[in-house]
Amino acid sequence: MLVPFLLDNCVTLSSSYDCISMKKALVILLSLMAAIVAGCYLTLVECDPVQRNRAAYSLSQEQISRIVSETAGMQPEQIVRYGVRFTSSSLKFPRKVNCCTYADMTSAVCNLAFTSNSCGGCHASSVVGTVNVFGIDVCRLTYGITGDPFFKDHDFNEVTMADGSRIYVDASMYDVTGKMCWRRER
Repeated sequence: MLVPFLLDNCVTLSSSYDCISMKKALVILLSLMAAIVAGCYLTLVECDPVQRNRAAYSLSQEQISRIVSETAGMQPEQIVRYGVRFTSSSLKFPRKVNCCTYADMTSAVCNLAFTSNSCGGCHASSVVGTVNVFGIDVCRLTYGITGDPFFKDHDFNEVTMADGSRIYVDASMYDVTGKMCWRRER
């Protein structure tokens, strides 16, 4: 079975962690994934009003053409769902991507589609927050066990709609779980 193999051979996963921390992190990750796949209650919590200060994600000309073509005539909420799915299909763990890359690409995809569909007042941006499952801050829990700053927080997207409401989505969680994490605030 894969899990015992990974737990018994965790030293090979990363030389920067000790085996016990890797085992704990792997158990937490597998537990989280099982809970999400089983349909548990997952929320994205924006804990930092400051957006990340990173350069905009650069889409290739081929991606731009495809996005403009495939989103023609879509409504803003359809564009947001498209942006999450497009990003998830374009980026895959465990390549050298992280939640920041997912959030930045989702913003780029959504903003391009908003512009090409004349969705004035709609804007997507990357924000910093945490992932909560049944009210448990998974970022803080994992960071506390591993001490790895990679787990300290989580980047996802805040999409401001024309009516002023905000939608929070997470392409990296969609990629991992196959479930659309979607929260709307009016």
